[in-house]
Amino acid sequence: MRVQMRLSQESEFILRKEKENYKEKEDVSATYGWLVNKITKDVFSKDINKIDWKLVKSYQLKLVDEPQANDCEYNTTLNLEKSVLENINTLQIMFKDVFDAARIHKAFVVRMLLKANFLINQNTNIFKEK
Repeated sequence: MRVQMRLSQESEFILRKEKENYKEKEDVSATYGWLVNKITKDVFSKDINKIDWKLVKSYQLKLVDEPQANDCEYNTTLNLEKSVLENINTLQIMFKDVFDAARIHKAFVVRMLLKANFLINQNTNIFKEK
């Protein structure tokens, strides 16, 4: 299913890095949609209720290129699987409580998924203490 979104600079940067990593390691050119599908499945393979989403949101990544600092949005269309869209919808509902918000956009959920996956890959503990 094709879904249009405005991704944050942070999301676009993580996607670009992931795309470069796949090109280097697998010699495969991955699309952003494919990467979001894979990353969503990877994050959902863990217990999403044990992830400290507030920590993920507030964690400052040292990724942003200075020349692009004013480019805050990246418009794109992602081709997402039905199961991935269902997972994103699940997190939209969950995040309303987590972040005490009236509305959560899909692009925000994608950002949190990308960031959580990035932090896990960097061996950063994003899981709640017992």
